[in-house]
Amino acid sequence: MLRSILILSFSFLSLFGVAQSADFSFQSSSGSFCNPVSVQFTQNCTGNPVGFVWDFGNNTRGFGGNVSATYNNAGTYTVKLTAIYDQLRIEVYKTVVINPGVSANLAFDRNYICQPGPVNFTASSSGNKVKYDWDFGDGATL
Repeated sequence: MLRSILILSFSFLSLFGVAQSADFSFQSSSGSFCNPVSVQFTQNCTGNPVGFVWDFGNNTRGFGGNVSATYNNAGTYTVKLTAIYDQLRIEVYKTVVINPGVSANLAFDRNYICQPGPVNFTASSSGNKVKYDWDFGDGATL
C-alpha cells in the first residue's frame, strides 16, 4: 500500500511540476528607438523550453533565446516569440515602435567672419524636431 502511494505522487509531480509560460523583453543597443537601430530580444520563459522561433515583424526571423534584429525603417512592428516545449508551443506578441531618425543641418551666409557685420544662420532638420536652441558662446541663447 505504501509503495503505490509513492508511485502515484511521483506521477502527479512529473505531470504538473513546472508551469510553462512564454514572455520576452527587449532593449535597443543605443538606448533609443530611432531608425536605424539594433534591438536585443531576451526570452523570459518558464518551464524549460527546448527551442525558440522569433518573427521580428520586419520580414526577418531569428532562432535562440537571446537574439537581435535591425530595424532600418520607422514604424510599428509586431514581434512574435514562439516558445517550443516538448509537447506544446506558446506564442507571445509585443509591439516595438521605431521612430524616425533625426538629422540636423546648419548653414550660414558668410565664409569669413573676420569682418564686423551680421551672420545669418539657417537650420533645417528631418524627423520629429522639438525645438531649436541657439548658443553662440556668449552666454545668451535664442
